[in-house]
Amino acid sequence: MLQYDSRAPQTGDLPVQVQRRILRLTPSGSGYSLQPLKVNEALRTDELYLDEVTLKPAAGTRARFGLVEVALPPGASVEATTWGIDLKHDGKSTPLERARHVERRDGYAVPVDVLEGEIKVRHLLRFAQKGRYRIPPARFHRMYQPDRIATEQPQRAIATLQVE
Repeated sequence: MLQYDSRAPQTGDLPVQVQRRILRLTPSGSGYSLQPLKVNEALRTDELYLDEVTLKPAAGTRARFGLVEVALPPGASVEATTWGIDLKHDGKSTPLERARHVERRDGYAVPVDVLEGEIKVRHLLRFAQKGRYRIPPARFHRMYQPDRIATEQPQRAIATLQVE
């Protein structure tokens, strides 16, 4: 059973830009390289993905005690660890930071203590259930002011993910 608080698209007044992208991880030597997904490209149950959410506050603003909420389709899960994976990008190899998510019924959440510059929240994903799913956009909100939110840009009501 799936329940929504509202069908209306959420509007936010928090001056934070939220952007989410899912990247395919492919083995590359002693690490992994990142491959952006093509438009309408299906995700596969036998591959590993990196979910990257970028938060960028407006110049001169600062947000304390926030929460990033990311929806996942049924059968998707966040890996509990990052296994010491090295990501290769632009000829450099950098270690993937440790996982720091909290699992939720509809996805996962990540607490953010202080947001005063751009940050990236990255986690490893696996998809186990095939199908076509519609999920809401990622969002960031203040813990003690939950009505102050920012939603994924460009503004969209629902995204569609195809898992094969």
